[in-house]
Amino acid sequence: PIQEARGDSSTIFAAAREVGYRPVFSWMNSISSLIDLASQATIGSKAGFSETLDTQLAKVWQTTSSALRGLALDGRSKDDKDSELGDDEYLEAHPEKRPVVVFENFLHKSQESSVVYDKIAEWAAELTTANIAHVIFLTNDISFSKSLSKALPNRVFRQISLGDCSPEVAKRFVINQLDADADGDQEGGTKKRLPSQTRKDLDQLDASISILGGRLTDLVSTVPG
Repeated sequence: PIQEARGDSSTIFAAAREVGYRPVFSWMNSISSLIDLASQATIGSKAGFSETLDTQLAKVWQTTSSALRGLALDGRSKDDKDSELGDDEYLEAHPEKRPVVVFENFLHKSQESSVVYDKIAEWAAELTTANIAHVIFLTNDISFSKSLSKALPNRVFRQISLGDCSPEVAKRFVINQLDADADGDQEGGTKKRLPSQTRKDLDQLDASISILGGRLTDLVSTVPG
C-alpha cells in the first residue's frame, strides 16, 4: 500500500506504480530538496527546485485522470446518435462508458498520517464530479465516511458490507470446489460419481468449518489443488 512507503520519494514512487505512471524520477525530489537546503543555508532562502508531496501526487493523478477520460471517450463516432454532444455532456449521459477506479485498503494505517488519504479522497471527488470514472473504496475502517465527506460533502455513499460466509454457504462452497474439476460424463451408461459423493471424510466438514470460519481465502486453502 502507498501508506506503507517511507518518505516522500517512496510515497511518490508507490503512488505512480499503482496507476502505471512512468517515468518516475522520485529520487530527483530528494536531490532537489538537498539543493534547497543548501541554498537556504547559504543565501537564507530556498532556490525553489523541490516540489511538495502534494504537488507531485497531483501531477501523477492529473495525468491518470486524463488517461481515464480518454478511455471513457474512446469509441465515440461521428455516426453516433448523440455525436453533437460535447465530451462533458457525453460522459454525463453515458455512465456505462466510464471506467471504474478501485481504492483498496483505504485508510490502512491512517492513524500514522492522513495526508495521502486526504489527497486520494480529493482525487476521487474530481473523478466523480467530472463524470470521468466510477469510484469504489474497499476498507476495513468503519469511519471511512468522515474522511470522504471532507472531499465529497454533498454526496450519499452507497455501502455494501462484506462478511464471512455462513456455515451452510461455506460448506456448499467447499463441496462445489471439490467437484469443480470433476468429469461427470457418463461412462458405460452410468454417470460418474462426483468427488463429494465418494469422499468418506465429508462428515467432518461441518466441524472443520465451525473452527475455520467462513472467510473465503481460508476456505479455498482447505480444498486440495
